[in-house]
Amino acid sequence: MIEMHGNAFADISFEPSPTLCKEYAAKFCKGSATASKTDLPPNTHTKLNPVKQQNSASYEHSFSELSAMARLHIRDGNFGLYSKDLLDMASIVKKEDKRIDELKLRMMKFHIDLSGLEVLPFIDWENVDLAGQAYRSSKERVSIDELFFDTIKASMTPRHDFTVRGSHRMFLLALDGNRKKTAEIIDILAKYRTNH
Repeated sequence: MIEMHGNAFADISFEPSPTLCKEYAAKFCKGSATASKTDLPPNTHTKLNPVKQQNSASYEHSFSELSAMARLHIRDGNFGLYSKDLLDMASIVKKEDKRIDELKLRMMKFHIDLSGLEVLPFIDWENVDLAGQAYRSSKERVSIDELFFDTIKASMTPRHDFTVRGSHRMFLLALDGNRKKTAEIIDILAKYRTNH
């Protein structure tokens, strides 16, 4: 059974601290061959070229640039763009053959998408398939359960429709390819939100 966050439907103003922003944005930057600590901007108020920010598909960003954008997006509460940043960062670490880092980033994206912050909770099935590939291709043998709970924290989002445990359960169902069951759960949640 999926546990839902008791306060999922309340309007909560989210102002993440600079520490939280740095923690999540720089978390994977330390080990990336394409970034160093000096590549990170000194604070969360660093401005990026707006054209680059809007047209990220037409630019090749380094990991540190993506981390900086992710920091700005999470600071501003723009979780749709933050979710895209996570995908782009996952692509970079995949090219560097850092499959566990890729898996963590894909878990984070899964949790953000399931949080229901931008739209109703949804599952990006391509991201789930790539997460499964990352896990199977990793040279490290890790417990997917431990990795999920080490990576995903309730404080990642200001509110969420699923608890971390609920999100974990959905992730396992999705990895198993159980589209019908996950769709049923999301549909139940959507009906609940509509009626309350």
